[in-house]
Amino acid sequence: MKRSKRKSLIALVLSATMLVPALGINASAKVELDSSFQLYMIPNTHLDTAWQWPYQHTADNYLRNMYGNQISALESNPDYKYTTSASAHYQWIKDYYNEDNPIEDQRYWERLKVLIENGQWDITGGQVVEPDLNIPNGEALVRQSLYAQHFFEEEFGEDNVPTAGMVPDVFGFSGQMPQILYKSGMPYFVTSKINWNESTGQGGSSDSYRDRNDGNRGRDSDILNWRAIDGETDVLAYLLYNDYNNTDTGSAVQKIFDQNWQEGKETGVKRAMAFYGGGDMGQGLAGGGNDNYEYVAKVDESTPVDVKMGTVTEYFDDVTANEDLSKLRTYEGEMYLEYHRGTYTTWARMKKYNRDNEILGESAEKAATLGFYTNSTPNNGSDKIQDAWEKVLLNQMHDVLPGSALAYQYYVTFNQHELAANLFNGVRDNALGALAYRADTDVSGKPVFVYNDLSWARDGEVTVKLEYDQAPPSSVVVYDGETPIYPTNIARDEEKNTLDVTFMATDVPAIGYKVFDVRSETAGSHTTPLKVDEENLTFENNYIKMKINPETGYISSLQYRDGDSWRETFAQNVGTEGAELHVYKDTEVRPPQNFDVWELNASEMNKEPDWIVDGAPKSISIVENTPEKVTVRVVKEWSGSEIAQDMTLYADSDRVDVHLAADWYQQKRLLKVSFPILADADVATYETSYGAIERPTDRLNAFEKARYEVPGHKWMDVTDNSGEYGVSILNDAKYGFDSLRRTLGGTTFVRSRITVARTPRAQSWAPSGPSSSHSSTWTPYTSYVVDSGTHEFNYSIYPHSGSWKDSETVNEAQELNYPMTAFEAPKGASNGLGSSESFASSDKSNVIISALKNQNDTPNDNNTVVVRVYESSGRDTGDVTITLPGNIESAKEVNMLEHDFDKDFYEDYQEKDLKIDGNKITFDIGKFEILTIEAKLTPSELEALTVPQENVALSYDQRATSSKSNRTDYWIDGDGTSENPGKSMPEIQWPADGIDYQGINFSMGPKDANNVMSANGSTLDVNAADNYGKAYIVGFATGDDMASASGDFTVTYEDGSTTSKNIKFSNWQTDLSGWDREAWIDNKPYVYDTIAHFNTHYHQTHGTTGSRGYTAIMMECHNYMFLYDIDIDDAKAVKSITLPDNANMKIAAITLANPVDGYGKVYDSSKADDWTFEAPTPDAPQNVVASYEPGTNPPYSNFVISWDKAENAVKYRIHYGTSPDFVPDKSNLLAEQGGLSYTHTSPSILGPDAMSGKGQLYYKVVAIGKASNLSEPSKASNAIAPQYIDYAQNNSRVTVSGQTNANEAGSKAVDGSLSSKWCQTGISANNPAWMRIDLTGEEGKTINVNRFDLYHAGAGGEQTSANTGAYTIEYSADSTNGTDGTWTKVVDVTNNKDSITSHVLESGVDARWIRLTVTKPEATPWTNAVRLYEFKVMGTNTSFTKPAPVSTADNAAIAMSANDQNELNLAVSYDYYNEANDTNPGTKTEGNTQFKWYKKFTDAYGDVYASIPGATSKELTQPLGDINLVTSYRCDITIYDSDGTKGETVSVEIDSPISTAKNAEIKATAIPGNQMEFTANYDYYNSINDTSPGTKVEGDTQFKWYKLINDEYVEIEGANAKTLVQTNAEAREAEAYKCEITVYDNDGTQGKTVSAEVNTYVNMLLGAKVTEETSTNDSAKKLVDGNYGTKWDVVTANENPGPCPHHAILDMGEVKSIDKIKVFHANSHPSQAYDENPLIATYDFDVSYSVDGQNWTTTEIRANTDPVTVIDLGKTVEARYVKIYVITPNAGTEENGFDTQYKAIRILEIEALQSITEDIAESGPVTLYERDQKLDSFDAAKGKTVNVKVNTNAAYQGKVNVVAATYSDSGALLNIKSVAVDVDETGAIDCTLSDFAVSQDAAKMNVFFWAADTQAPISEAILVG
Repeated sequence: MKRSKRKSLIALVLSATMLVPALGINASAKVELDSSFQLYMIPNTHLDTAWQWPYQHTADNYLRNMYGNQISALESNPDYKYTTSASAHYQWIKDYYNEDNPIEDQRYWERLKVLIENGQWDITGGQVVEPDLNIPNGEALVRQSLYAQHFFEEEFGEDNVPTAGMVPDVFGFSGQMPQILYKSGMPYFVTSKINWNESTGQGGSSDSYRDRNDGNRGRDSDILNWRAIDGETDVLAYLLYNDYNNTDTGSAVQKIFDQNWQEGKETGVKRAMAFYGGGDMGQGLAGGGNDNYEYVAKVDESTPVDVKMGTVTEYFDDVTANEDLSKLRTYEGEMYLEYHRGTYTTWARMKKYNRDNEILGESAEKAATLGFYTNSTPNNGSDKIQDAWEKVLLNQMHDVLPGSALAYQYYVTFNQHELAANLFNGVRDNALGALAYRADTDVSGKPVFVYNDLSWARDGEVTVKLEYDQAPPSSVVVYDGETPIYPTNIARDEEKNTLDVTFMATDVPAIGYKVFDVRSETAGSHTTPLKVDEENLTFENNYIKMKINPETGYISSLQYRDGDSWRETFAQNVGTEGAELHVYKDTEVRPPQNFDVWELNASEMNKEPDWIVDGAPKSISIVENTPEKVTVRVVKEWSGSEIAQDMTLYADSDRVDVHLAADWYQQKRLLKVSFPILADADVATYETSYGAIERPTDRLNAFEKARYEVPGHKWMDVTDNSGEYGVSILNDAKYGFDSLRRTLGGTTFVRSRITVARTPRAQSWAPSGPSSSHSSTWTPYTSYVVDSGTHEFNYSIYPHSGSWKDSETVNEAQELNYPMTAFEAPKGASNGLGSSESFASSDKSNVIISALKNQNDTPNDNNTVVVRVYESSGRDTGDVTITLPGNIESAKEVNMLEHDFDKDFYEDYQEKDLKIDGNKITFDIGKFEILTIEAKLTPSELEALTVPQENVALSYDQRATSSKSNRTDYWIDGDGTSENPGKSMPEIQWPADGIDYQGINFSMGPKDANNVMSANGSTLDVNAADNYGKAYIVGFATGDDMASASGDFTVTYEDGSTTSKNIKFSNWQTDLSGWDREAWIDNKPYVYDTIAHFNTHYHQTHGTTGSRGYTAIMMECHNYMFLYDIDIDDAKAVKSITLPDNANMKIAAITLANPVDGYGKVYDSSKADDWTFEAPTPDAPQNVVASYEPGTNPPYSNFVISWDKAENAVKYRIHYGTSPDFVPDKSNLLAEQGGLSYTHTSPSILGPDAMSGKGQLYYKVVAIGKASNLSEPSKASNAIAPQYIDYAQNNSRVTVSGQTNANEAGSKAVDGSLSSKWCQTGISANNPAWMRIDLTGEEGKTINVNRFDLYHAGAGGEQTSANTGAYTIEYSADSTNGTDGTWTKVVDVTNNKDSITSHVLESGVDARWIRLTVTKPEATPWTNAVRLYEFKVMGTNTSFTKPAPVSTADNAAIAMSANDQNELNLAVSYDYYNEANDTNPGTKTEGNTQFKWYKKFTDAYGDVYASIPGATSKELTQPLGDINLVTSYRCDITIYDSDGTKGETVSVEIDSPISTAKNAEIKATAIPGNQMEFTANYDYYNSINDTSPGTKVEGDTQFKWYKLINDEYVEIEGANAKTLVQTNAEAREAEAYKCEITVYDNDGTQGKTVSAEVNTYVNMLLGAKVTEETSTNDSAKKLVDGNYGTKWDVVTANENPGPCPHHAILDMGEVKSIDKIKVFHANSHPSQAYDENPLIATYDFDVSYSVDGQNWTTTEIRANTDPVTVIDLGKTVEARYVKIYVITPNAGTEENGFDTQYKAIRILEIEALQSITEDIAESGPVTLYERDQKLDSFDAAKGKTVNVKVNTNAAYQGKVNVVAATYSDSGALLNIKSVAVDVDETGAIDCTLSDFAVSQDAAKMNVFFWAADTQAPISEAILVG
């Protein structure tokens, strides 16, 4: 059974000590397979709940087909198995495919239960959906399992609850998931998406990665223990080798097992798992092909492995029961997916909804639980809370929440989020209202109830709306007791008599409230620590000093108090400031651009921003300035978008709060806000689900570079490596971040950024499958630009002392995200509670109470509560005490499903020891630990608050419901025709048992008869038995267009008096959201009416019910009944209620009730009565100008259209025509976009003028307003004409010699697009390809042509080796058919390698026909295919006029010198030039030319130019001492003519005068002792000495030496002198040596570091002659051409030369000495196709060498996959000839995807290497002789009597004693002898100590020197041996 006893993974892995910090790989080896290995093939279906289709299509089509096919298949064969996930899908089967379904064979539910019970149908993934795991918070991930697992348990029994988590297609994996899974009853986990990684593998060491072409499966094993960030909790994980929808072949089986048996990483596990089946659209396995059930047997036949069909549960149960898992590695933390990084930000509104509702859900549940426990509410609203949570969870599906679903789905999702918020708010607000009624609110003014959700007391700003009977006061003061609190803002509404008061609520208790007193009185004069200097834009309090740069509007300085001093937050003078706005292009990653919403472009994101929104701000204004608070608003403009940042500093706050609002009407642009945090930090920390994760701040290796965008939640932090200080950035809506450590100008800082918005094209594919016709319902899905609109969110800059843990960053972020709730409470004495209460708290700030609820299994037990806490700072905290709202009778830890820890299942789990003391529980908690505790509380002593009520009887006159079977008979809306089908609510979901709203009960009509009453003006007799204060009505409106309906309800009392109220019913099918999915704005009112009941679908009388889906049963189309109220006189009895006279108002129930004051709150449409949508018509754009884009090819071919921003415009349409009076319409629409400029690339010329060689264009721009309303067109731009007309573009008279297919036809080369091409294969000189173009189509008519441009393969993004190699172009004026007539050749190219070629004729030719002939299709032969992306045939446009010349600065230069003040003087010079002056001198003269200076800083990530404040003249003076921090100085010269015309801006730059080592080289010299001496030679140079000689002098220059081994330079320890000595053996081991020379000046200034290198081997084979080759293309010469981008290319699949073997013999011309031979294969160089793929390397080959070409010495290489083969010959050998003999060209087969077109030899280069070393015997200072025979070593002297000859320099003059001594192993002296020598002024010693006996056991011999007179040593001893 499914919940079999789980073997202890902890016990199984005790010996597995390899805990890896990051994911990587090790080298693999093939394991020999046999029948003892077993492969579980898992039939499965991955169904996206929504993606290219919405929920409706999933439910009514994909789900129906999938379940129908699979149920039938499993019923047909009891051996068949099946696995699928997601409780939401099972719920939909229960809802729609049950016994109520009118189609008998679609009644799946009961049949499904049978298959689950018998074990054929396996449920995995115990979650509501397969959710995104990056963005949901911790509590949401817990709820995914809580609700799903309970659903499965209730529907299918405890034994069928999933034990394995399964999310195969999510975009990253939170490091907290193992703990959540394990404590949710899922000790196992399976996924496959991690295979998609772009650059590194997953699952092993961080410093090595397997080849990308192995599917990015570069990990140490597929089966592993995945450990949570708590460092304790593991799940057994399997990372599938292939995807969920893979169809594995026999060859793949080997790879699957190899993953777990890599050399040195063997797991010992012989059971593996593979998924096969359908994916995404729910394709099942009942069809044909490799996805059918018979496929398992086919795979079994192809491999010795035992292949069996099974389920995920069976696999894990088998593995844990029967395998030794002790060798499994353990991987801890997140599994970051190097893919889909744009999804952290795409659909920003979706992200904001998610954050808000996650928080609202927690808040509502806490409040409801407290209200229920204190007997203040009759229930806890748990059903509504679960309903709301399930909507939130459904929309966390991994394509919805990330933003990768189609646009229509977000229309659905936003409405569901509004539904969730409606339900949450109803529960929360009523619970808080009841608590407020209990509270002591007897204050002198107006009582304000402030509620705090968080588990610690806090201060926070709140806003409350106060209602007055008359005009509100002009001034108020808020009191906390008798302590005054002065409001930060008040807003009076005299029309409604309301006052909005904003104030700082102080010390509000943990999970509790405080009552404040708002009194009408004048605020007295008072001061605070807040200081505001408006002129200098500086703002400070006791904790923060902030300065805003008036030139940029950014934060130039932010200091915070660190003890007694102030510390700067942001890096200074490095070219960037705080809160700076960065913009990136955000272009698509790959065609056909369907992945825009997913992806960010790595090449873009790993560089500097494309734009920094610099320049002066549009405005800086102080919008709030009180003693309590100051807010500065900075508005910036960029390309028509406005971004406002409101920066707020409070009087007593240690952070800066910012509200950012951006009107971001852009396309494919990404906006970030940046913070240069002044800290040196190896890592940045980001909040994740119930924890935090550290990620590197560097991007120096593949692992780090991949993390250029990372997910986070409410905060991120950079803490200095010292741990002494840092900065946290908090936010309330964003999830995308990046951090990069930089060192610029000597300052190290971390640039951290929040991604604000991105505007990619929306997911645009239409749905496929049986119901693709539904796609028209979901338009638009093309041309949609995601998030082009308004974005608003809050962030905070929180500098701190200590680490983020010390400074309680988590708590600060929680306070930003969980605003306190404030409302006016009823005034009165206590009803059981005080004026301030805390119901629950934690005594440790890092231990947070995230959930407080009633037990899921017993929700009506108000005394049993469940509290969830988590440790938030990554600390083992020890004992923590939490306080609960009542005394605790008992408590126990439970799992996240709120079940006991079953010891049969959680065998080794140690439950917490809970210590109870009154209302407190104490327990210990570890780092990032999540604990769930169930507590039984003593019942509250407060008397229960009841709601007296009675139902009002209705006369039902209409049936609102139908069943699926009788849907044609009943309807509540529509008219029952095919044109307007009748619509009805689903009978199955009608609440016939009544509706309960917060304890107010409504009696409902039957589900299968009349059950609503039309508001027909009739009067209901009530004769109420009691008096009541409220009349509640359940109702809804019907009618077209989802319109509301309104009317007057009149309540008549027994005394004849009345109360009337006009109520507007919202439509039962209304949109709750006011968002318009096409206009992308809120252009209609949101519906906030309290929802009494909702249905998930409705019925129609007409529509389909068959295989193409259900339009008759509109699944997942929500509809509603709403709740309204009337305040009635509770002193009188109600006699009757008269209904409105409006038939579109339907009433389902009425209840009279008397709730306590503040309870029973409902909301209705009157909230929106004053809502207006303002979308004024935008003004027509002004100043539309067309100009040429500079630098284009051909010149003057692209036009830039620019215009001024139009008032009230959000986007623009750009139109063009050939006359200034053209009318803009759809036919001439170029683009619709945001921004204020558009580039028209290679524009086509319209109309007949093109054929006559003339044509010019005009442009008009139309502005678009918020309601898609259009302005009048602008005036036409100036005329503009291209220099050339392309007569080939879109020519329909194109013929070619052939094409590969219709998508690569000849017409594709003249369609004006570089995304399409003409392609034809099989081309050679003997079989050329040709293209003919008839330019005019008319005999005798020609066109003058003078230019041809060809765009080859490289221009279209293919490899440049496929560029057209040789071609000719001819023309004919008289040909009639393209073959006859006279032809003249005008272009002849024979050896092209360029991607774009241009040919300009000296004089034009008159042509009708053009013929292009290709004789060599590729620059480097590959597939012999021509690939031509565009062929332009051009003539000069007679309408073209060269633009007027623009003034410029010619000969610009910067002069540099030094002055006596140790300063650097810089001066710019230039010549003013305008071409007009060449012919008419004096036409243009220079005016007020402007200058701006920058200094450039450089680090590992590139250059940054920082503007120098105030540097705006020709001259600049800078400190000379800073030059080593500055790379260069730049001056931008903007020329202005004397008439004010702006000319060009010319930049001139000069390197900073940093000392350097010029002419650096390494001299290698062989020296005695078989050694090599390497000397670094260079010239000290500083450019300042050129102009100011002697300014800089060399100081203590430093050296660092490296040796190259295995393509990696390794530092040589201790090698820091100018000269390096290495033994010959050491030198032969190295491939090269490198010396880094770091020059220092004598004043200590560090100069540049320059590297010099020297190779230790010389390639003797370079330029050798090919004497023999079996290939036929003469390409063997490329083996020795020194170019590693060319190759010996032998296509062995071709008939000529045929299959292997093939060989080539290379002749060096004479016999040479060689030591190594290296062979470079195709996968060793990025220029080759399939670079880095091991399958492309030469597989089996021999390498031989010979002196005479006859006798060969051979090395055999077999089964090679290395990119470079190194053959070390082991000694120096003589050779003249080298032969390569290839047996198998590569490892490619059809099975592994390398078919016959890749059967080719591709070897790039062969080297025969000769070492530069030379053996020179050592002539040392001490030599030993036996008689006249020199001994080679000290060992040779042992046991002999020898003469010791000494020849050295003593560097001493006088008498010297020379002593020789020998010693034993222990150091004992064995023999000693001395001789006295007289040393002259040369210091030379030349003497012999004769007859010295060296004993056999002598271990060491030394020779010493000391002065004879003083006995002092005069030089170091010489060790002889």
